[in-house]
Amino acid sequence: MDKIEGKILKDLVELRKKIGGLKAERKPGITFAVKSAKDLLIRLRDAGDELNMPLVGAIVSSNTQLLGPIQVFNKDGIGCHTTVVVRFMSSDGSYVDFAGSGHGTSNDDKAGGKAHTYAWKAAIINGLCLPDNDMVDTDDESKPVTIPEKKKWGK
Repeated sequence: MDKIEGKILKDLVELRKKIGGLKAERKPGITFAVKSAKDLLIRLRDAGDELNMPLVGAIVSSNTQLLGPIQVFNKDGIGCHTTVVVRFMSSDGSYVDFAGSGHGTSNDDKAGGKAHTYAWKAAIINGLCLPDNDMVDTDDESKPVTIPEKKKWGK
């Protein structure tokens, strides 16, 4: 990676402070807790506007691969894998790109969109190092972590 120069370094720190952490929440019609892409987009837009950043999490490249027919909840479906690169740009033209990856499955035509959204969120959350209350941190666990013994070949 090339050395990053310009206003972008300061702006990324301020952006992260303004966005804060994301919490996975249950939404109607979804069977598991999710970090809302809509909430993240609103926070990004508002913080980027305050900081006069023309691009915050803008997708500059995307690649989606069909994983073929699969079973999704005991029905025929499809799976997709998507990688995206998102750009954060400051008013002086300096920028940094972050990459994300995501999978999606569906019984209808939504697999690609799910994979794309997950990859976009992953690029932003991981790239900006946004805090996450739901991440398991084994250093904080009261029980020791058990590491399974390595199996030897042929036994």
